[in-house]
Amino acid sequence: MEQIVIISGSIRKRSQTLKISKYLHNFILEKYDYPTVLVDLKKYNFPIFNERFHYIENPTAEQIEFRNIINDASHIIIVCPAYNLSLPAAVKNIIDFLTEEWKGKIVGFTTISEGTFGAKNVWEDLSKIMTHLKASPIETGILMPSVQNYFDENEAIADPISMEKHADAFVKKLVSD
Repeated sequence: MEQIVIISGSIRKRSQTLKISKYLHNFILEKYDYPTVLVDLKKYNFPIFNERFHYIENPTAEQIEFRNIINDASHIIIVCPAYNLSLPAAVKNIIDFLTEEWKGKIVGFTTISEGTFGAKNVWEDLSKIMTHLKASPIETGILMPSVQNYFDENEAIADPISMEKHADAFVKKLVSD
């Protein structure tokens, strides 16, 4: 079954990443009517894994659920913040936890940072890692430097027309590959 999974890659309180993930989730459901699942990594509270999923003798229900969500996805969007110009440990942790499950998935990235350069670095890191895992990263992404400027004082998207334009181009590329 065709299904997009959106992974919100921040486990911090007051996450800008979660706001963008929810925006994309609602946008895809409303505009494309495409089955979409939003995964908030904060909900899972995973430990630092010392082993890949297929080597764990007794995985937890949450680990099995997460693995099944990724396994069942046809397309994956990773919404990822930049922490010190790279991806956060929570995102690297879940990528390394699964290996076979990423193969053949069409993957797109929305990367955000409070600074001006981190989003690009994270996009490049994710692209390299996913290519190595035999996923298929799309060439188009949404890079959001200075992410705090994307929201108004009420925490709503400050420029919804521009955001919709970027989201639309991104999703079209994701589902057309």
